[in-house]
Amino acid sequence: MPPALPGEFSFASSGTCVTTQGGRNAWIATGGATIARILATRDGGNTWNAYNTPLASSPSGGAFTVDFRNPFDGIVGGGDLDPANPNSADTAISNDGGQTWTLTNPPPVTGAIFGLSYVGQTGGGAGNNLGRAVVVTANDGGAAWTPDEGNTWFTLPGVTGYWAVAFASPKAGWLVGTDGRILRFNSRTSASIVDTGGTERDSPFKVIVIAPSGRYPNLSRPVPSPRDARASRFPAANGDPRSRIDWWQTPARAAKRPAA
Repeated sequence: MPPALPGEFSFASSGTCVTTQGGRNAWIATGGATIARILATRDGGNTWNAYNTPLASSPSGGAFTVDFRNPFDGIVGGGDLDPANPNSADTAISNDGGQTWTLTNPPPVTGAIFGLSYVGQTGGGAGNNLGRAVVVTANDGGAAWTPDEGNTWFTLPGVTGYWAVAFASPKAGWLVGTDGRILRFNSRTSASIVDTGGTERDSPFKVIVIAPSGRYPNLSRPVPSPRDARASRFPAANGDPRSRIDWWQTPARAAKRPAA
């Protein structure tokens, strides 16, 4: 492993300061020093190299979170936790396995980017998402997505207070955040955001708020489940087969679950 720079460390970022790809590739994002770096291995950790990124770095800032969609193409996000520097959120991309990085257009969030994730590939033909879509979250600074690795950005309206994001497939992803909140993404062609008020807003994803009322008593809404009679509070999703709302926790099960 290359020697650490003075003050260098990695932000936890819910584990997204580290990412792997395949059986032998891994990358680690660092901050805290005068340079934000990526530490990379191509041989399962036997050897490592350190590469500089253009993200600003400080004792409270740097590269927070990194992801790669193949051995060559990746994205890193970061910023500064110093509240005096609210416009520090940045992302950079690499197409050579992390050796060189280029700043993208700045994402429309404030503060530092706590987590990011590729959405995944949905097709191979013209007009399909070829794997370049990324979602980023900046806790209270909001969340956003890009279809083209940072060339263009779109906000996710009303999505705030989330620490980390990950996708199992282009049709299923999750944001997790404060007060035990979980949001589930479902990609679809004519998408909307379905929130606890049941309103719909323009978005490339459907976002379903999962708020187990028994486990997290400070949350006022029950989980939107077809088995939950109170799911009628979610008019935009209730009875919509496209919503694909998975059962999470009914009031009966919530009563049996110990409080968090």
